[in-house]
Amino acid sequence: MVAFASALPSSLKMKALNEKYLLKRLARSLVPTAVSQRSKQPYRAPEGKAFFGPRPPEYVGDLLSSAQVNATASSNRTRSRDSCGNSAMARPSASRTTWRSSVSLSTQILVDRFVNHFWADFMEPLIQELRAFIVDNFLFGDASAPFAFADEDSFQERGIVDSTGILELVCHLQETYAIEIKDEELLVENLDSLSRVARFIERKRQGRPAVIGGR
Repeated sequence: MVAFASALPSSLKMKALNEKYLLKRLARSLVPTAVSQRSKQPYRAPEGKAFFGPRPPEYVGDLLSSAQVNATASSNRTRSRDSCGNSAMARPSASRTTWRSSVSLSTQILVDRFVNHFWADFMEPLIQELRAFIVDNFLFGDASAPFAFADEDSFQERGIVDSTGILELVCHLQETYAIEIKDEELLVENLDSLSRVARFIERKRQGRPAVIGGR
């Protein structure tokens, strides 16, 4: 979801004062008109007791610790300390403090899930999918020595995928991951190892520039 939202053009993210424009368009046939066209409602943060009650989830104490908060570049350190205290177990008593604490926790969860653990949670499964395809289609299903290869190993240098095989790989990527690969993107920098292919797919999914020939 984060990758999809990041790839959206700016024109679909903000339509002047028409908030949640894309979501409204998608849902207009699923929800009553009174709901899809109503004015924006104030956001209420979850009650503080859900996170700071007598038995808070274990991740709260970890993510709102001073070390974790200070390690998050997007957090304002002074404000985070004021709102959360030095201990995540502090219970907010005022609604404003509750809101600020919940926002801090939301930010920490986002960073932890999609920044700090992005490779392990998202890239590793992708690499395993790619490895299975390479082994099944180019190594006759045999991943044992001497055919075993690391994520960073060059397909060409190891003799795993030749020029004809690259075209087969490209077709697989386009069909499986719904991306368009242009002729100028057929480079070793994009397609010559499992890790390079995985990073290339993610850049394409997010609408970020891929490595282009001649640049």
